[in-house]
Amino acid sequence: MEEPRPPSRRWFLLVPILGVLCGLAALILVLSLQLVTGGALGLLAGHVPPDGGAPAVPAERPWLLPLLAGGGALLASLLTARYVPGVGGADSAIGSAHREPALIGARVPPVKTAATALTLGSGGSGGTEGPISQIGAALGSGLARRYRLTEDQARTLVFTGMGAGIAAIFKSPLGGAVIAAELPTRRGLTPRLLLPAVIATALAYTVFAAVKGWQPAFGARTAELELAVWPAAVAVGVACGVTGRFYLRGLESAVAVTAWLRVRGVPGWASACAGGLAVGALALAVPGVLGTGYGTAHLALDREATMTAALWMLAVFPLAKLVATALTVGTGGSGGVFGPGLVIGASLGCLLWRLALPYGLATPTPVPFVVMGMAAGIGPLVHAPIGVTLLAAEVTWSWNLLAPTGLAVLCATLIVRDRTLYPSQPKHRVGGSRCAQHSRPTSTPLSSISRASPSRIWTRWTAGLWPSACAECLATTTAGRTS
Repeated sequence: MEEPRPPSRRWFLLVPILGVLCGLAALILVLSLQLVTGGALGLLAGHVPPDGGAPAVPAERPWLLPLLAGGGALLASLLTARYVPGVGGADSAIGSAHREPALIGARVPPVKTAATALTLGSGGSGGTEGPISQIGAALGSGLARRYRLTEDQARTLVFTGMGAGIAAIFKSPLGGAVIAAELPTRRGLTPRLLLPAVIATALAYTVFAAVKGWQPAFGARTAELELAVWPAAVAVGVACGVTGRFYLRGLESAVAVTAWLRVRGVPGWASACAGGLAVGALALAVPGVLGTGYGTAHLALDREATMTAALWMLAVFPLAKLVATALTVGTGGSGGVFGPGLVIGASLGCLLWRLALPYGLATPTPVPFVVMGMAAGIGPLVHAPIGVTLLAAEVTWSWNLLAPTGLAVLCATLIVRDRTLYPSQPKHRVGGSRCAQHSRPTSTPLSSISRASPSRIWTRWTAGLWPSACAECLATTTAGRTS
Protein backbone atom coordinates (compact mmCIF):
# COMPACT_ATOMS: atom_id res chain seq x y z
CA MET A 1 0.00 0.00 0.00
CA GLU A 2 1.39 3.35 -0.98
CA GLU A 3 0.67 6.50 0.96
CA PRO A 4 -2.36 8.28 -0.53
CA ARG A 5 -1.40 10.79 -3.21
CA PRO A 6 -2.26 14.47 -2.77
CA PRO A 7 -5.95 14.88 -3.72
CA SER A 8 -6.72 16.47 -7.10
CA ARG A 9 -9.48 18.96 -7.80
CA ARG A 10 -11.42 16.45 -9.86
CA TRP A 11 -12.30 14.08 -7.04
CA PHE A 12 -11.67 16.29 -4.02
CA LEU A 13 -15.24 17.55 -4.36
CA LEU A 14 -16.35 14.12 -3.14
CA VAL A 15 -14.86 14.85 0.30
CA PRO A 16 -17.54 17.35 1.42
CA ILE A 17 -20.22 15.06 -0.01
CA LEU A 18 -18.81 12.25 2.10
CA GLY A 19 -18.81 14.47 5.19
CA VAL A 20 -22.48 15.32 4.77
CA LEU A 21 -23.39 11.68 4.18
CA CYS A 22 -21.49 10.59 7.31
CA GLY A 23 -23.28 13.22 9.38
CA LEU A 24 -26.65 11.98 8.14
CA ALA A 25 -25.63 8.35 8.74
CA ALA A 26 -24.62 9.17 12.32
CA LEU A 27 -27.98 10.85 12.88
CA ILE A 28 -29.87 7.84 11.57
CA LEU A 29 -27.79 5.48 13.72
CA VAL A 30 -28.30 7.48 16.92
CA LEU A 31 -32.02 8.00 16.34
CA SER A 32 -32.49 4.30 15.53
CA LEU A 33 -30.64 3.36 18.70
CA GLN A 34 -32.76 5.73 20.77
CA LEU A 35 -35.93 4.29 19.25
CA VAL A 36 -34.99 0.67 20.01
CA THR A 37 -33.71 1.54 23.48
CA GLY A 38 -36.93 3.33 24.33
CA GLY A 39 -39.03 0.43 23.06
CA ALA A 40 -37.04 -2.51 24.43
CA LEU A 41 -35.50 -1.29 27.68
CA GLY A 42 -37.97 1.53 28.30
CA LEU A 43 -41.42 0.15 27.47
CA LEU A 44 -40.80 -3.56 28.05
CA ALA A 45 -38.35 -3.61 30.97
CA GLY A 46 -39.20 -0.19 32.42
CA HIS A 47 -35.52 0.79 32.50
CA VAL A 48 -34.17 4.17 31.41
CA PRO A 49 -30.34 4.30 31.08
CA PRO A 50 -28.52 7.41 32.29
CA ASP A 51 -28.41 10.11 29.62
CA GLY A 52 -27.24 13.71 29.43
CA GLY A 53 -26.32 13.82 33.11
CA ALA A 54 -29.68 12.42 34.25
CA PRO A 55 -29.42 9.29 36.44
CA ALA A 56 -30.83 5.93 35.39
CA VAL A 57 -34.30 4.74 36.25
CA PRO A 58 -34.11 1.19 37.72
CA ALA A 59 -35.88 -1.51 35.73
CA GLU A 60 -39.43 -2.28 36.81
CA ARG A 61 -39.17 -5.75 35.27
CA PRO A 62 -35.49 -6.68 35.67
CA TRP A 63 -36.10 -10.33 34.80
CA LEU A 64 -36.65 -9.21 31.21
CA LEU A 65 -33.14 -7.77 30.82
CA PRO A 66 -31.38 -11.07 29.95
CA LEU A 67 -34.15 -12.02 27.52
CA LEU A 68 -34.05 -8.64 25.79
CA ALA A 69 -30.27 -8.57 25.48
CA GLY A 70 -30.17 -12.16 24.22
CA GLY A 71 -33.01 -11.59 21.78
CA GLY A 72 -31.48 -8.41 20.38
CA ALA A 73 -28.11 -10.09 19.87
CA LEU A 74 -29.82 -13.04 18.17
CA LEU A 75 -31.71 -10.85 15.70
CA ALA A 76 -28.63 -8.72 14.97
CA SER A 77 -26.48 -11.79 14.38
CA LEU A 78 -29.00 -13.34 11.99
CA LEU A 79 -29.32 -10.03 10.13
CA THR A 80 -25.60 -9.54 9.62
CA ALA A 81 -24.98 -13.19 8.75
CA ARG A 82 -27.68 -13.02 6.09
CA TYR A 83 -26.78 -9.74 4.39
CA VAL A 84 -23.21 -8.74 5.32
CA PRO A 85 -21.40 -11.87 6.56
CA GLY A 86 -17.90 -11.28 7.84
CA VAL A 87 -18.29 -7.52 8.23
CA GLY A 88 -17.32 -6.17 11.63
CA GLY A 89 -16.65 -2.69 12.95
CA ALA A 90 -13.68 -0.35 12.77
CA ASP A 91 -11.14 -3.17 12.57
CA SER A 92 -12.93 -4.64 9.58
CA ALA A 93 -13.00 -1.21 7.92
CA ILE A 94 -9.25 -0.74 8.44
CA GLY A 95 -8.55 -4.14 6.92
CA SER A 96 -10.78 -3.39 3.94
CA ALA A 97 -9.08 -0.02 3.43
CA HIS A 98 -5.70 -1.68 3.21
CA ARG A 99 -6.79 -4.54 0.98
CA GLU A 100 -9.71 -3.52 -1.27
CA PRO A 101 -10.80 0.02 -0.40
CA ALA A 102 -13.31 0.32 -3.25
CA LEU A 103 -15.10 -2.98 -2.61
CA ILE A 104 -16.89 -2.48 0.72
CA GLY A 105 -20.48 -3.57 0.16
CA ALA A 106 -23.32 -1.11 -0.34
CA ARG A 107 -25.46 -3.12 2.11
CA VAL A 108 -23.20 -2.26 5.03
CA PRO A 109 -24.74 1.10 6.07
CA PRO A 110 -28.39 -0.01 6.45
CA VAL A 111 -27.57 -3.44 7.85
CA LYS A 112 -25.00 -2.18 10.37
CA THR A 113 -27.39 0.55 11.48
CA ALA A 114 -30.18 -1.94 12.13
CA ALA A 115 -27.91 -4.55 13.74
CA THR A 116 -26.29 -2.00 16.05
CA ALA A 117 -29.64 -0.58 17.11
CA LEU A 118 -30.87 -4.10 17.89
CA THR A 119 -27.73 -5.11 19.80
CA LEU A 120 -27.13 -1.99 21.88
CA GLY A 121 -30.76 -0.90 22.11
CA SER A 122 -31.73 -4.19 23.74
CA GLY A 123 -28.95 -3.97 26.31
CA GLY A 124 -25.80 -5.26 24.64
CA SER A 125 -22.57 -3.55 25.70
CA GLY A 126 -20.66 -1.75 22.97
CA GLY A 127 -20.00 1.57 21.32
CA THR A 128 -21.47 3.34 18.33
CA GLU A 129 -18.11 4.43 16.91
CA GLY A 130 -17.27 0.99 15.47
CA PRO A 131 -20.47 0.71 13.44
CA ILE A 132 -20.36 4.35 12.30
CA SER A 133 -16.72 3.87 11.28
CA GLN A 134 -17.73 0.90 9.16
CA ILE A 135 -20.66 2.86 7.74
CA GLY A 136 -18.47 5.87 6.95
CA ALA A 137 -15.92 3.58 5.31
CA ALA A 138 -18.66 1.98 3.20
CA LEU A 139 -19.93 5.39 2.10
CA GLY A 140 -16.43 6.44 1.10
CA SER A 141 -15.89 3.16 -0.71
CA GLY A 142 -19.20 3.55 -2.55
CA LEU A 143 -18.25 7.01 -3.80
CA ALA A 144 -14.87 5.71 -4.93
CA ARG A 145 -16.49 2.83 -6.77
CA ARG A 146 -19.13 5.05 -8.36
CA TYR A 147 -16.61 7.53 -9.73
CA ARG A 148 -13.90 4.96 -10.51
CA LEU A 149 -11.22 6.45 -8.32
CA THR A 150 -7.74 5.01 -8.00
CA GLU A 151 -6.93 2.67 -5.13
CA ASP A 152 -5.06 5.37 -3.22
CA GLN A 153 -7.92 7.84 -3.65
CA ALA A 154 -10.41 5.20 -2.54
CA ARG A 155 -8.29 4.46 0.52
CA THR A 156 -8.22 8.14 1.40
CA LEU A 157 -12.02 8.34 1.21
CA VAL A 158 -12.42 5.22 3.34
CA PHE A 159 -10.27 6.53 6.20
CA THR A 160 -11.81 9.98 5.82
CA GLY A 161 -15.27 8.45 6.15
CA MET A 162 -14.22 6.62 9.32
CA GLY A 163 -12.96 9.84 10.90
CA ALA A 164 -16.06 11.77 9.83
CA GLY A 165 -18.34 9.19 11.44
CA ILE A 166 -16.44 9.36 14.75
CA ALA A 167 -16.43 13.16 14.60
CA ALA A 168 -20.21 13.25 14.21
CA ILE A 169 -21.01 10.72 16.93
CA PHE A 170 -18.80 12.41 19.53
CA LYS A 171 -19.22 15.98 18.19
CA SER A 172 -15.45 16.11 17.86
CA PRO A 173 -14.42 17.39 14.42
CA LEU A 174 -10.80 18.07 15.34
CA GLY A 175 -10.28 14.79 17.18
CA GLY A 176 -12.06 12.84 14.43
CA ALA A 177 -9.82 14.34 11.75
CA VAL A 178 -6.61 13.43 13.56
CA ILE A 179 -7.92 9.96 14.42
CA ALA A 180 -8.58 9.37 10.71
CA ALA A 181 -4.91 10.10 10.02
CA GLU A 182 -3.69 7.90 12.90
CA LEU A 183 -5.83 4.81 12.27
CA PRO A 184 -4.06 3.44 9.15
CA THR A 185 -1.03 2.21 11.13
CA ARG A 186 -0.01 1.66 14.72
CA ARG A 187 2.96 3.97 14.46
CA GLY A 188 2.83 7.54 13.31
CA LEU A 189 0.33 9.61 11.42
CA THR A 190 -0.52 9.91 7.71
CA PRO A 191 -0.25 13.66 7.06
CA ARG A 192 -1.88 13.59 3.62
CA LEU A 193 -5.13 12.38 5.15
CA LEU A 194 -5.44 15.45 7.36
CA LEU A 195 -6.79 17.95 4.82
CA PRO A 196 -9.66 15.80 3.47
CA ALA A 197 -10.37 14.55 6.99
CA VAL A 198 -10.63 18.08 8.41
CA ILE A 199 -13.12 19.08 5.70
CA ALA A 200 -15.25 15.94 6.02
CA THR A 201 -15.28 15.90 9.83
CA ALA A 202 -16.29 19.56 10.01
CA LEU A 203 -19.25 18.96 7.72
CA ALA A 204 -20.26 15.73 9.44
CA TYR A 205 -20.19 17.49 12.81
CA THR A 206 -22.22 20.40 11.44
CA VAL A 207 -24.94 18.14 10.05
CA PHE A 208 -25.15 16.07 13.25
CA ALA A 209 -25.01 19.00 15.68
CA ALA A 210 -27.60 20.96 13.72
CA VAL A 211 -30.14 18.35 14.80
CA LYS A 212 -28.74 17.04 18.11
CA GLY A 213 -27.50 20.36 19.49
CA TRP A 214 -24.17 22.19 19.56
CA GLN A 215 -23.25 21.54 23.17
CA PRO A 216 -20.28 19.20 23.83
CA ALA A 217 -21.15 15.50 23.94
CA PHE A 218 -20.50 15.27 27.70
CA GLY A 219 -21.33 18.86 28.58
CA ALA A 220 -19.05 21.86 29.02
CA ARG A 221 -16.83 21.27 32.06
CA THR A 222 -14.51 23.68 33.79
CA ALA A 223 -11.63 22.65 36.02
CA GLU A 224 -8.57 24.46 37.29
CA LEU A 225 -5.18 23.08 36.33
CA GLU A 226 -3.89 22.43 39.84
CA LEU A 227 -0.66 20.84 41.01
CA ALA A 228 -2.51 17.69 42.07
CA VAL A 229 -3.40 17.01 38.44
CA TRP A 230 0.14 16.02 37.44
CA PRO A 231 0.67 13.06 39.81
CA ALA A 232 -2.94 12.12 39.15
CA ALA A 233 -2.14 11.95 35.42
CA VAL A 234 0.54 9.36 36.08
CA ALA A 235 -1.75 7.32 38.35
CA VAL A 236 -4.66 7.45 35.89
CA GLY A 237 -2.38 6.54 32.99
CA VAL A 238 -0.92 3.54 34.78
CA ALA A 239 -4.36 2.32 35.88
CA CYS A 240 -5.77 2.70 32.37
CA GLY A 241 -2.75 0.99 30.83
CA VAL A 242 -3.03 -2.04 33.10
CA THR A 243 -6.79 -2.23 32.65
CA GLY A 244 -6.33 -1.83 28.90
CA ARG A 245 -4.18 -4.96 28.84
CA PHE A 246 -6.98 -6.84 30.59
CA TYR A 247 -9.51 -5.34 28.16
CA LEU A 248 -7.55 -6.66 25.21
CA ARG A 249 -7.17 -10.07 26.80
CA GLY A 250 -10.86 -10.29 27.61
CA LEU A 251 -11.86 -9.49 24.04
CA GLU A 252 -9.30 -11.92 22.64
CA SER A 253 -10.51 -14.68 24.95
CA ALA A 254 -14.14 -14.17 23.95
CA VAL A 255 -13.19 -14.21 20.27
CA ALA A 256 -11.06 -17.33 20.72
CA VAL A 257 -13.85 -19.20 22.52
CA THR A 258 -16.36 -18.15 19.85
CA ALA A 259 -13.99 -19.34 17.11
CA TRP A 260 -13.45 -22.63 18.95
CA LEU A 261 -17.21 -23.16 19.16
CA ARG A 262 -17.58 -22.22 15.50
CA VAL A 263 -15.07 -24.87 14.46
CA ARG A 264 -17.12 -27.41 16.38
CA GLY A 265 -20.32 -26.56 14.59
CA VAL A 266 -21.94 -24.06 16.97
CA PRO A 267 -23.63 -21.40 14.79
CA GLY A 268 -22.67 -17.77 15.22
CA TRP A 269 -26.17 -16.72 16.23
CA ALA A 270 -26.09 -19.14 19.18
CA SER A 271 -22.86 -17.63 20.53
CA ALA A 272 -24.20 -14.10 20.12
CA CYS A 273 -27.44 -14.99 21.87
CA ALA A 274 -25.60 -16.65 24.75
CA GLY A 275 -23.39 -13.58 25.11
CA GLY A 276 -26.44 -11.33 25.21
CA LEU A 277 -28.09 -13.47 27.87
CA ALA A 278 -24.93 -13.29 29.99
CA VAL A 279 -24.77 -9.50 29.64
CA GLY A 280 -28.40 -9.20 30.70
CA ALA A 281 -27.72 -11.39 33.72
CA LEU A 282 -24.72 -9.25 34.66
CA ALA A 283 -26.90 -6.15 34.37
CA LEU A 284 -29.10 -7.44 37.17
CA ALA A 285 -26.21 -6.60 39.52
CA VAL A 286 -24.57 -3.75 37.56
CA PRO A 287 -27.21 -2.05 35.38
CA GLY A 288 -24.69 0.46 34.04
CA VAL A 289 -23.17 -2.11 31.70
CA LEU A 290 -26.23 -1.95 29.43
CA GLY A 291 -25.87 -0.11 26.14
CA THR A 292 -23.10 2.31 25.25
CA GLY A 293 -22.40 3.55 28.77
CA TYR A 294 -21.93 7.14 27.58
CA GLY A 295 -24.49 8.31 30.12
CA THR A 296 -22.44 6.72 32.90
CA ALA A 297 -19.31 8.53 31.71
CA HIS A 298 -21.32 11.76 31.69
CA LEU A 299 -22.38 11.21 35.29
CA ALA A 300 -18.78 10.46 36.32
CA LEU A 301 -17.93 14.10 35.58
CA ASP A 302 -20.43 15.33 38.15
CA ARG A 303 -19.17 15.69 41.72
CA GLU A 304 -22.54 15.15 43.37
CA ALA A 305 -23.31 12.01 41.37
CA THR A 306 -19.87 10.59 42.10
CA MET A 307 -20.09 11.28 45.82
CA THR A 308 -23.51 9.66 46.15
CA ALA A 309 -22.50 6.52 44.24
CA ALA A 310 -21.53 3.48 46.32
CA LEU A 311 -17.76 3.01 46.39
CA TRP A 312 -18.07 -0.70 45.68
CA MET A 313 -20.08 0.07 42.54
CA LEU A 314 -17.41 2.50 41.34
CA ALA A 315 -14.81 -0.22 41.90
CA VAL A 316 -16.79 -2.99 40.22
CA PHE A 317 -18.09 -1.07 37.21
CA PRO A 318 -14.87 -0.96 35.08
CA LEU A 319 -14.45 -4.73 35.33
CA ALA A 320 -18.16 -5.34 34.72
CA LYS A 321 -18.15 -3.12 31.62
CA LEU A 322 -15.05 -4.89 30.34
CA VAL A 323 -16.67 -8.30 30.74
CA ALA A 324 -19.99 -7.17 29.25
CA THR A 325 -18.26 -5.74 26.17
CA ALA A 326 -16.26 -8.92 25.65
CA LEU A 327 -19.46 -10.97 25.93
CA THR A 328 -21.23 -8.73 23.40
CA VAL A 329 -18.64 -7.86 20.77
CA GLY A 330 -16.42 -10.91 21.24
CA THR A 331 -19.29 -13.29 20.56
CA GLY A 332 -20.37 -11.56 17.35
CA GLY A 333 -22.66 -8.76 18.49
CA SER A 334 -22.75 -5.51 16.52
CA GLY A 335 -21.01 -2.84 18.52
CA GLY A 336 -17.73 -0.98 18.83
CA VAL A 337 -14.87 -1.45 21.28
CA PHE A 338 -13.70 2.19 21.20
CA GLY A 339 -16.61 3.62 23.19
CA PRO A 340 -16.46 1.07 26.02
CA GLY A 341 -12.73 1.73 26.38
CA LEU A 342 -13.49 5.42 26.82
CA VAL A 343 -16.21 4.63 29.39
CA ILE A 344 -13.95 2.23 31.30
CA GLY A 345 -11.21 4.87 31.42
CA ALA A 346 -13.65 7.51 32.63
CA SER A 347 -14.91 5.22 35.40
CA LEU A 348 -11.34 4.44 36.47
CA GLY A 349 -10.58 8.14 36.71
CA CYS A 350 -13.73 8.64 38.76
CA LEU A 351 -12.74 5.80 41.12
CA LEU A 352 -9.23 7.17 41.63
CA TRP A 353 -10.61 10.63 42.36
CA ARG A 354 -12.96 9.21 44.99
CA LEU A 355 -10.13 7.26 46.61
CA ALA A 356 -7.75 10.24 46.63
CA LEU A 357 -10.27 12.78 47.91
CA PRO A 358 -10.12 11.87 51.64
CA TYR A 359 -6.32 12.26 51.62
CA GLY A 360 -6.34 15.71 50.02
CA LEU A 361 -4.72 14.40 46.83
CA ALA A 362 -7.65 15.11 44.53
CA THR A 363 -8.98 18.15 42.71
CA PRO A 364 -12.26 19.77 43.87
CA THR A 365 -14.18 18.03 41.06
CA PRO A 366 -13.57 14.70 39.29
CA VAL A 367 -13.39 16.39 35.87
CA PRO A 368 -9.58 16.25 35.42
CA PHE A 369 -9.41 12.61 36.54
CA VAL A 370 -12.28 11.56 34.28
CA VAL A 371 -11.07 13.46 31.20
CA MET A 372 -7.60 11.97 31.56
CA GLY A 373 -9.16 8.54 32.00
CA MET A 374 -11.25 8.91 28.85
CA ALA A 375 -8.18 9.52 26.73
CA ALA A 376 -5.83 7.09 28.48
CA GLY A 377 -8.47 4.37 28.48
CA ILE A 378 -8.73 4.12 24.70
CA GLY A 379 -6.04 6.21 22.95
CA PRO A 380 -3.17 3.74 23.42
CA LEU A 381 -5.37 0.76 22.55
CA VAL A 382 -6.22 2.12 19.08
CA HIS A 383 -2.85 3.84 18.58
CA ALA A 384 -4.44 7.24 18.11
CA PRO A 385 -3.03 9.12 21.12
CA ILE A 386 -3.16 12.61 19.65
CA GLY A 387 -6.64 12.32 18.16
CA VAL A 388 -8.16 10.76 21.28
CA THR A 389 -6.54 13.39 23.51
CA LEU A 390 -8.15 16.08 21.38
CA LEU A 391 -11.44 14.18 21.41
CA ALA A 392 -11.45 14.03 25.23
CA ALA A 393 -10.95 17.80 25.33
CA GLU A 394 -13.69 18.44 22.76
CA VAL A 395 -16.37 16.25 24.34
CA THR A 396 -15.93 18.04 27.69
CA TRP A 397 -14.66 21.40 26.43
CA SER A 398 -11.73 21.17 28.88
CA TRP A 399 -8.89 22.45 26.72
CA ASN A 400 -6.78 23.52 29.69
CA LEU A 401 -6.31 19.82 30.55
CA LEU A 402 -4.59 18.90 27.28
CA ALA A 403 -1.10 18.66 28.78
CA PRO A 404 -1.90 16.37 31.76
CA THR A 405 -4.20 14.32 29.53
CA GLY A 406 -1.32 13.82 27.13
CA LEU A 407 0.87 12.70 30.05
CA ALA A 408 -1.75 10.16 31.13
CA VAL A 409 -1.97 8.82 27.58
CA LEU A 410 1.82 8.52 27.43
CA CYS A 411 1.96 6.53 30.67
CA ALA A 412 -0.77 4.18 29.44
CA THR A 413 0.98 3.78 26.08
CA LEU A 414 4.19 2.67 27.78
CA ILE A 415 2.21 -0.18 29.38
CA VAL A 416 0.03 -1.15 26.40
CA ARG A 417 2.98 -0.89 23.97
CA ASP A 418 2.28 -2.42 20.53
CA ARG A 419 -0.94 -4.21 21.41
CA THR A 420 -4.05 -2.96 19.65
CA LEU A 421 -7.81 -3.31 19.58
CA TYR A 422 -7.58 -3.17 15.76
CA PRO A 423 -5.31 -6.02 14.61
CA SER A 424 -5.79 -4.94 10.98
CA GLN A 425 -3.55 -1.96 11.79
CA PRO A 426 -0.07 -2.82 10.51
CA LYS A 427 2.87 -1.57 12.52
CA HIS A 428 4.20 0.25 9.48
CA ARG A 429 2.87 1.36 6.15
CA VAL A 430 2.36 -1.84 4.19
CA GLY A 431 3.95 -1.97 0.78
CA GLY A 432 7.22 -0.54 -0.36
CA SER A 433 9.48 -1.83 2.39
CA ARG A 434 7.47 -4.00 4.76
CA CYS A 435 4.71 -6.60 4.55
CA ALA A 436 2.16 -8.23 6.82
CA GLN A 437 4.66 -10.81 8.03
CA HIS A 438 6.84 -8.05 9.48
CA SER A 439 3.84 -6.05 10.68
CA ARG A 440 2.01 -9.04 12.07
CA PRO A 441 -0.92 -8.28 14.40
CA THR A 442 -0.16 -9.12 18.02
CA SER A 443 -3.84 -9.65 18.89
CA THR A 444 -6.57 -11.97 17.76
CA PRO A 445 -8.72 -10.37 15.03
CA LEU A 446 -11.85 -9.06 16.72
CA SER A 447 -14.01 -8.61 13.63
CA SER A 448 -15.66 -11.29 11.59
CA ILE A 449 -13.97 -14.26 13.23
CA SER A 450 -17.14 -15.53 14.86
CA ARG A 451 -18.80 -15.74 11.45
CA ALA A 452 -15.77 -16.92 9.49
CA SER A 453 -15.11 -20.47 8.36
CA PRO A 454 -12.46 -22.53 10.21
CA SER A 455 -10.17 -22.36 7.18
CA ARG A 456 -10.46 -18.55 7.07
CA ILE A 457 -9.71 -18.32 10.78
CA TRP A 458 -6.56 -20.40 10.33
CA THR A 459 -5.43 -18.52 7.23
CA ARG A 460 -5.93 -15.13 8.83
CA TRP A 461 -4.20 -16.17 12.03
CA THR A 462 -1.10 -17.66 10.40
CA ALA A 463 -0.59 -15.70 7.18
CA GLY A 464 -1.61 -12.18 8.09
CA LEU A 465 -3.66 -9.90 5.89
CA TRP A 466 -1.17 -8.69 3.26
CA PRO A 467 0.83 -11.67 1.90
CA SER A 468 2.98 -9.58 -0.46
CA ALA A 469 6.75 -9.73 -0.36
CA CYS A 470 8.80 -6.90 1.09
CA ALA A 471 12.48 -6.00 1.25
CA GLU A 472 13.03 -8.06 4.41
CA CYS A 473 11.34 -11.13 2.88
CA LEU A 474 13.40 -10.85 -0.29
CA ALA A 475 16.62 -10.37 1.63
CA THR A 476 15.90 -13.40 3.80
CA THR A 477 14.98 -15.53 0.80
CA THR A 478 18.08 -14.47 -1.12
CA ALA A 479 20.34 -15.18 1.82
CA GLY A 480 18.81 -18.64 2.18
CA ARG A 481 19.39 -19.46 -1.45
CA THR A 482 23.02 -18.33 -1.48
CA SER A 483 24.01 -20.08 1.72
